[in-house]
Amino acid sequence: MKKIMSLIISAVILISSLSMAVYAASPVSGKCGDNLTYTYSDGTLTISGTGPMYNTEYNAESYINYGWVENPLEIDTLILHEGMTTIGAYAFSSLNISGEVTIPEGVTSIGLGAFSHSMGITSVSIPATVTNIGTAAFYDCPLTDIYYGGTPEQWNSITFGEENNNIYDAEVHVTST
Repeated sequence: MKKIMSLIISAVILISSLSMAVYAASPVSGKCGDNLTYTYSDGTLTISGTGPMYNTEYNAESYINYGWVENPLEIDTLILHEGMTTIGAYAFSSLNISGEVTIPEGVTSIGLGAFSHSMGITSVSIPATVTNIGTAAFYDCPLTDIYYGGTPEQWNSITFGEENNNIYDAEVHVTST
């Protein structure tokens, strides 16, 4: 009887583990703007569509509006497609993104804390269409390089919120003259 119970318990644990693995690998999707959607699968978060992202509220316990924040450390690659016009407040905060983030052409504003505490981001490409970088947008990111698609004059005319010292510490590579 003990062997049968042990086999049943083992089978239940195995089936539970397998179903959790299938669930974890399943794609997740939803809206992150009136005309923007996100898809998450296998560590990659992709944003597609047109227009502005929703802004989110932040408190010590939760992020509101974005479905991918359930397991933010499982996101290591971020793909942002052209068509979006803003990056919402705290949108990608505390993600495990590694390497470079490319902001697509057409984005005009990077919101408050948008990439804050994303400790793997070492470089960011910013198009000339960006005119505003919100407070602490890249706070606590180890930025070493910024690739800017506009002129030095355009870079100098961007409105920067507070707590963006790491942007000033990074080397800015202006790609247009």
